[in-house]
Amino acid sequence: MRSVCQNKLIISLALSLLLLPALVACGSGPAPQELTRALKLADGRLTPDQFQVNQGDTLTLRIESDRPGSIHFHGYDIERELTPGSTAEFRFMADATGRFPITFHAAAEPNASSDHHDEGGQGGNAAGEHQHQTDAPADSAELELGFLIVLPR
Repeated sequence: MRSVCQNKLIISLALSLLLLPALVACGSGPAPQELTRALKLADGRLTPDQFQVNQGDTLTLRIESDRPGSIHFHGYDIERELTPGSTAEFRFMADATGRFPITFHAAAEPNASSDHHDEGGQGGNAAGEHQHQTDAPADSAELELGFLIVLPR
């Protein structure tokens, strides 16, 4: 015959095994998802101007623009060239949490920029690359468009 202590031990173990899956499920958030977001840049405004995803989600962005330039997601250091009439697409895992600014960098006007080449090897940068200079005001060349918000899972 079993003792009262043995019966209590068996009941405790059985309850623990039954409750374990429920406890594990409570501690975890939603499973990572594959998400696609369509963004539109028109008249200097991004639609939507902010969106949120959960940490661990894989995000595909499709961006259409009415002007040439590039779009930059700060914190993730993701930048893509934008060409009017086409869609820029890129994919990444949202692994860093926080609020990340989205910035548009306008392409320089053909008459407003000039390439400065260092033909004689004097000055310039160590890699020998040419530098671009633009006469456009800084505030017209860069627009803060919105935010990517990544929530912890």
